Amino acid sequence: LTNALKMVLLGAILSFEENRCFFVDESNSHLHKRKDTSQQVNSFINHYFAPIGLSINSGFIKSARESGEIRFREWQEVWNERNRRPANFLYNISSLGYYNMEGHRLKRIMMRRLWRPQPQVRNKACKGLANHGLKDEFIAMSIRRGDKGTEKFVFAKTEQYIEEADKVIATVFHNKAPMIFVATDDCRAVDELRQLRPVWTFVSECDKESNIPGQEGFDLNDVASWSPEQTDAHYFKFFVELYAMAVSKVFIGVWYTNVTWWAYFMRQPNDSTFRVIRTEGTQGMELPWF
Repeated sequence: LTNALKMVLLGAILSFEENRCFFVDESNSHLHKRKDTSQQVNSFINHYFAPIGLSINSGFIKSARESGEIRFREWQEVWNERNRRPANFLYNISSLGYYNMEGHRLKRIMMRRLWRPQPQVRNKACKGLANHGLKDEFIAMSIRRGDKGTEKFVFAKTEQYIEEADKVIATVFHNKAPMIFVATDDCRAVDELRQLRPVWTFVSECDKESNIPGQEGFDLNDVASWSPEQTDAHYFKFFVELYAMAVSKVFIGVWYTNVTWWAYFMRQPNDSTFRVIRTEGTQGMELPWF
């Protein structure tokens, strides 16, 4: 999900920079398509979020199609060194009144303008997060496994998360371990952490009994077989996790997932509380790379 949203965000920024209107075509999206077409919604984006861009069914878009004025962008066009808006580069978007705006600040602002969960999604996610009893400052860990292994990344070990948590507990929490929220697509990781530090308090959406697919590692290829109920269960779990990563005092994650990228721009800009574990295959993926 966050990879798709990232490309939509970067494409929207480029469209504003060029003073173009834009819309999102979901017809070939893996998030949208189902083997049984009766199991898919008309729009994945509109199911969970307020509309992004113009409606694909608007008269303006239909007219542009008829006159051949539609331009489709390949992902490579927004993922080059300039258009992915890395840190310390400055950009001007006159249509929005943005001048000499640093790349990370631009993405953080534009994400808040474009990424707006539907009220029922936001309310359910906030209630889900509140049910974990996270009243004080806490740590959020993001553990991604699943199909990331096919991209030749080496998964971070749970011991590495513990090592990083030990550091921030000493420096940020004055040697008093806070509650730790674990966001993961592989729920086995939660038990692994508890075995390594039985005196710490780990909480997770994984502790809830529900019909949630992908609990032993998310694989995009499986999505086509999900029912609407399974789709909602998976993404409502994920939205709770995103909100937890956004409001936690300290975030601990890995470079090989776009979840880290998305959490970074949901959070307030403070690199000292954003910790990323380095693993084999992620050399060179420091923050300015985004």
